[in-house]
Parts: sequence; C-alpha cells; structure tokens
Amino acid sequence: MNRDWHIKLLKITAPVLAMLLAAFLSSLVILAIGKSPLAVFTTMFSFSFRRLDSIAIILHNATPLIFSGLAVSIGFHMGLFNIGVEGQYLMGAFVAALVGFAVKGLPQVIHLPLTILAGIAGGMVWSWLPIYLKVKRGVHEVISTIMFNYISYSLIHYFIADLFLDRSQKLVMGLGSLLMRMPKILPSALMPRLHGFAQLFGLTLPKHVYLNWFFPLACLLAGAVYYLLLGTPFGFELRSVGHNPEAARAAGIDPNQVYLKGFLLSGAIAGLVGLSDLLGFSLLIYFPLLLIFLLL
Repeated sequence: MNRDWHIKLLKITAPVLAMLLAAFLSSLVILAIGKSPLAVFTTMFSFSFRRLDSIAIILHNATPLIFSGLAVSIGFHMGLFNIGVEGQYLMGAFVAALVGFAVKGLPQVIHLPLTILAGIAGGMVWSWLPIYLKVKRGVHEVISTIMFNYISYSLIHYFIADLFLDRSQKLVMGLGSLLMRMPKILPSALMPRLHGFAQLFGLTLPKHVYLNWFFPLACLLAGAVYYLLLGTPFGFELRSVGHNPEAARAAGIDPNQVYLKGFLLSGAIAGLVGLSDLLGFSLLIYFPLLLIFLLL
C-alpha cells in the first residue's frame, strides 16, 4: 500500500518537476539576453489562455499529440518501443487521402468514417511488418521501426511526386513545374470544425481556427485506452507481458500474441495522428449526424 502511494506521488510530481525545470532553464536564457523572465512568462500565458482563438489553436495542435502519445503508450505498457509511429501515421494519412479523393459519390456520413477507417488500416498494416519480424525472427522493434520510418518517407515521396501526382493543376507561377501534391480531398471526406457546436454555448471561434471533431474523438479514445489497459482482460495480459514476459508465459499468456495484437492496436491509433490536419481544413458546418457517429 505504501509503495502504491509512492508511485502515485511520483506520477504527479514528475511532470510538475519537468515543467519547473523547463521554466528554470528558460529563465536563464531569458536573463542572458537581458529580459525579465516574469514579463515573458506573463505575456505567454496571457496570450495563450485569455484569448479564445489561442485556446482553440492549442487544442487543435494538441490533437495529433494525444493520438501519438496513446499509440506509444500501448507499446510501453507491453515493454515495446514503437518508434515507428511517424512512419505509421504517414502511411495512414496517405491511405486516408487516397480514399478521400478517389472514392466519389458517397454522402459525408459514409465517406468521412470510411476515410478515417482507411487511415487506421494504413497505420495498422505498416505496424504489422516490424512486429511480425520481432515475433518470427527476433528483430528488435526499435531498429525495424526506425528503418520503416525511412522506407515510408521514400514511398510517400514516390506516391505523391509521381504515381498520384495531381497533374490537373496549373503550373506554379510560370515556373514550369507542378506542386508536389495529390488531388484535393473531396468535401464529403473532410472533418467539420467545432464552430457550429461552440456557437450552441455562445462561443464564436474565428475562421482561422481549425479546431475540429478530431479533438473530442482523441479525448474519447484516451478514455477508451485507459479502460482497455486497466479494466479489461487484454489490458491485464498486456501489462503482465510488459512487466515480465516469462512469468506471463508461465501463467498461460502467450507474449507473442500479446505483442502482435498490442502493436497492431498501437499502429491503428498512429494512423489517426495526421488526420486532424489532413481532413480538418473544412467548411464551417455543423453536422449532427457526425456528432452521433462520434458519440457511439
């Protein structure tokens, strides 16, 4: 019981100490250039938290960080380091973009969820390769995921700059070359912003704010992952393997199966990382059916 209290205290004090250390080091730099750290921090906090648009931008920028943190945390709990989240989210974003512009004639209530599922599938497939090598060949996941990151960079570059290049666009300012981009995603695959929902509470978000429904989706997913890890049999197996694979094996848990399922789940979440930016630059619309979809 005493040990549990110390662990909980450490979880609370560790981020606080990290922020205090960061503030201290920043203060030294600010003092070195002859400015007042207190004045600088006051300006930072007043600009960030006294303006509604600043708060909305912070939440929008935090959305991909929430997804990436959840993806990495799944691996950490089972004792694996998924360093390949970057490559997995790139592949997920590419597959989502492909479905977003290539699949036509669908209503938004179908096309948007299909695009999101495509991103999840892209990240999951890209995470399957390194975990397969680990389970079958004993290849360390750190080495393989780092290598797969660079492979994904090259593949994405080839896909966007050649195979799926939008050749219908006009030449760039007379320079004789096309922008290195895929065709534009259809409006039916774009994620609505939260402006309409915020107006229900008397809040008016500026047009330059791109906070969208991926933020509440990320919050819901964080709660789901927490419940999965601490309230389900699979979460117990995952944590058991992370603490001691051999003891888990002796208890009847197959670590390789847990590694495979957990890593695929991590890759699936990683496939969502880039979708907030990819699908978030949409029109100012409020879509009740989408709200129902996100809450189910």
